[in-house]
Amino acid sequence: MRGPVAESERVLESGRGAKHTIIAAQQLPELVACILKRGYELLGPTVRDGAIVYDRLNSADELPRGWTDVQEPAKYRLARRSDDAYFGYNVGPHSWKKFLHPPTHRLWKCTRDGGGLHIVADVPAPVRRAFFAVRAAGHGDSRQDSRWERNCRSRVQNAPR
Repeated sequence: MRGPVAESERVLESGRGAKHTIIAAQQLPELVACILKRGYELLGPTVRDGAIVYDRLNSADELPRGWTDVQEPAKYRLARRSDDAYFGYNVGPHSWKKFLHPPTHRLWKCTRDGGGLHIVADVPAPVRRAFFAVRAAGHGDSRQDSRWERNCRSRVQNAPR
């Protein structure tokens, strides 16, 4: 981030010693650009197909700014908010599971060469991921906590203007 730390920016200590920084909403596009520039695959909430879902992000413009979701028994719909909050919605119909536990994973591939078959193990390159707008599950699952620690976590809250 550029410039001096404004009053709206605070560094908070969590119980495990990790630091959390609250930034002004105007700085969010710069933070997103910085994460992408460092080579991370940025995952976060976005509006798509009439819902707020988790997906890959290419800019802060893809965040659900000014949107909320209205959830009732057997109903889910989007609605405009009266403000420009980036994260003013409830947990939607999707989860982070599709990124943490992909539903498909190729174990090997086979090529034909000169009449023979060659089976090669498929070892994908590690992906550096930044998870944006993660909300605590509250289940205390240490296995899930360690998975989050292996990935870059980012939680940004709207700072007072």
